[in-house]
Amino acid sequence: MSPPDPGHFAALLRCPIRLEAFCVLSRIIRHATYAEDAPPTQASLWSIHHDLQTALRSGHPEWVHKDRLHVRFANQEAMAVVDMTNTQFIGADRSLAVFARGYEPEIGLLIDAFVPDDGVLADVGANWGYFPLFLAARPSFRGRVLAVEPFPASAAALEGVISATGTRHLVEPVAVALGAAPGTATMSEELFTGNNRISGEGALLVPVDTLDRLADAQGLTRLDLLKIDVEGAEAEVIQGASRTIARHRPLVVFENWLEADGRVDVAPFLALEAIAPHSFYAIELDPLPLPAPKAETEYSATVTGMVMPLTINSRAQLPPRINIVACRPDIDLAVRLNINEAWK
Repeated sequence: MSPPDPGHFAALLRCPIRLEAFCVLSRIIRHATYAEDAPPTQASLWSIHHDLQTALRSGHPEWVHKDRLHVRFANQEAMAVVDMTNTQFIGADRSLAVFARGYEPEIGLLIDAFVPDDGVLADVGANWGYFPLFLAARPSFRGRVLAVEPFPASAAALEGVISATGTRHLVEPVAVALGAAPGTATMSEELFTGNNRISGEGALLVPVDTLDRLADAQGLTRLDLLKIDVEGAEAEVIQGASRTIARHRPLVVFENWLEADGRVDVAPFLALEAIAPHSFYAIELDPLPLPAPKAETEYSATVTGMVMPLTINSRAQLPPRINIVACRPDIDLAVRLNINEAWK
């Protein structure tokens, strides 16, 4: 049985976070990883060479890898100095077309549609905190964000960004891995820090807890949205959150990869279905209009797209790496995503 037809939506997306992307390492990451947006030229490579030599000869190696992150709060901006050895900061470089509407903008839309001003977001695999900051920058937000990040360097970056932007009253960092049961695990350290993961071959030992235990310790009385991006361990996080999900029925957004042979990783779907019935969707945004928004002056973007219902059987027809949305069957996701006025 094929899934029903997709629903269309048009929404106004907040774009409150931007990276200046001026340091040597930022520019290298842009050219090396996003060459379709920022192809290297002789002039750009000469500029990188010049600035690298200047930094090293001047005794300021920090000029090579330190950049500035800006977060827009109502009518003012906060700035954090960030270290680009955490490559995940490049997701805030809005001069790149792929990030012109922010990092994974469909998740931003879901946060604004499903987390009210007094609501609670749990971001499992928060890295430096893009989505916690995205929500904390909403002018009227007064709820809570649990930002869960176990990798020590990324957890330190998260702490630094929270302190520099003055959002500690809204965002609580939690330096632990979440899984199916308490214990310890090893993590790998990848060149691209967004790919750090729990791995039997990893060398870094980290503590593991469950979301159910964390929710009890934090005294959570609600959970509106649960985002999980843990590089293949999503099912284990869901299993350790079964009581919390059953109690609060949050919208769940989880990253899902196809296996190397094209098979669907069905474990997160089955783990959620074992807790309660869920409807599953993918969100596809329409291509950016040209020209793209200017990162320095525009803090919102109009986006349109489709909400595509899916099943385990139809998942393989979509791209290998996507975010899956799981929600109660009575929710009309396309209707909820028409959020032009929701955050004003």
